[in-house]
Amino acid sequence: MNKTYLRLSLFFVFVLGVSSLDFECDACVFILQEAEKTLGENTTVVNVAKVLESLCSLLPFTEECDKLAVSIANDLPKIAHFIDQNPYDPYAWCSILDICPVNCCLSDAPEQVHISLTGYSNQVAVTWVTTKNLAQQVKYGLSPSTLFSTSQSTSRTYTNGGWLGVINTAIMTNLKPRTKYYYSVGADEIGWSSVFVFSNPDFDPSTNTNRTSLKFAVYGDMGMENSQNTISAIRKLVQVKAIDAVLHNGDISYADGYQHRWDVFMRQIEDIAAEVPYMVTPGNHEIAFNFASYKARFYMPGNFSGSHSNMYYSFNLGSVHLTALDSESELDIPAVTQEEINWLEQDLSVANTNRNKQPWIIVIFHRPPYCSNKDDQNCGAMSALLRSDLEDIFYKHRVDLVITAHKHDYERSFPTYQGSVTQKNYVNPNFPIYIVNGAAGNREGLNSFNEDYTQPWVAFRTAEFGYGLLSIVNSTTLIWEFVSSQDGVVKDTFTILK
Repeated sequence: MNKTYLRLSLFFVFVLGVSSLDFECDACVFILQEAEKTLGENTTVVNVAKVLESLCSLLPFTEECDKLAVSIANDLPKIAHFIDQNPYDPYAWCSILDICPVNCCLSDAPEQVHISLTGYSNQVAVTWVTTKNLAQQVKYGLSPSTLFSTSQSTSRTYTNGGWLGVINTAIMTNLKPRTKYYYSVGADEIGWSSVFVFSNPDFDPSTNTNRTSLKFAVYGDMGMENSQNTISAIRKLVQVKAIDAVLHNGDISYADGYQHRWDVFMRQIEDIAAEVPYMVTPGNHEIAFNFASYKARFYMPGNFSGSHSNMYYSFNLGSVHLTALDSESELDIPAVTQEEINWLEQDLSVANTNRNKQPWIIVIFHRPPYCSNKDDQNCGAMSALLRSDLEDIFYKHRVDLVITAHKHDYERSFPTYQGSVTQKNYVNPNFPIYIVNGAAGNREGLNSFNEDYTQPWVAFRTAEFGYGLLSIVNSTTLIWEFVSSQDGVVKDTFTILK
């Protein structure tokens, strides 16, 4: 390292900083950049902290550098779990440390538009992000030129990870079932979004005989890398009106505390999520800052379902009761709180009494109670924890299908309870069926299976990028497909018949 160059560079960083925030951010980035040069590939939290002191000793502004270095060194262990999962990026590290800002948006105009179900059949929520906190609204109607209905938005924000932005949500009300609506969000002062279109997917299956089918695209573990084929495939399904909603059960964007990734990802999926409800559950890559980003960025039907939370909730859609759970903890191990278990018991108990309207009960969450990767703690002790908390409840309330993710592959079980299989078909199944579907694509790539190792409940498995299609044909027929993202070929399918 050239000491003269380092001193001159940091002189300009410290002396020419425009503001206190710029000053600290530029200094933090520069210090970590120099640490990277010293460390080479060994850029772990521990080694970065060790290098900071020696770097500051080279500077004429040793006291100022020492203060910042101490702050970085003290805070790095607190976020070690997240930054050690990320490629070494000094700006990302400094933003996760709340030293560098992350601006939400490309302009003042609304962006990252996405819709979601509220639980009420005549409502759909729309959420978007802006730089400014001012009165905004959604305008909607039956054609692009008749956006005469309006609803004011409420706003919220969070500042973890240096994020700067405002999250807005408005509720479109008095919607008719199976009806197409156009909408735009924003305000005159900042501009309006594009006009998007969606069809309210809800209907009463006991009275609607014209169409009782539903189709969901389902996937987990989708980030920005290795996911373009999946995103393109889902985009095409939305364009041809082939799906009614998306279920993304955890690991959304792979932000790992770096807020910029959230913004890029939500812009990337906007033309999907703005036109079909985008329903989510938390995964382990949302853990940073106690799930602050996840909790703020989405509007799920927690109020409707009594959980009053984005973390777990339920809703009825047509002939389906769908329960979404939180299988995560800040310790990055599976955990289901007693409060959530109590809520789940009540939710499924009610759902079971309403089988005349919603004959299908489907549960989604992130971590799998059943998976068959060898020598993997996720499929050993951790999956056993989830089975001990949840499996008896699923069996008691006759859950039809449990869809999880987390493992970057795909597998399907036979009807299974406590590891036992009593039938190898799906006609009037006596136990729930378990799906692992975490192969949508992310920077970590795919997991693999040991072909010499399996479990008696495994019906099919493959390690390739893909997504699920869940088709509710009617009250007695459910079809599941796993589709390759690369070529669109259906690699696995089964039908549940009641």
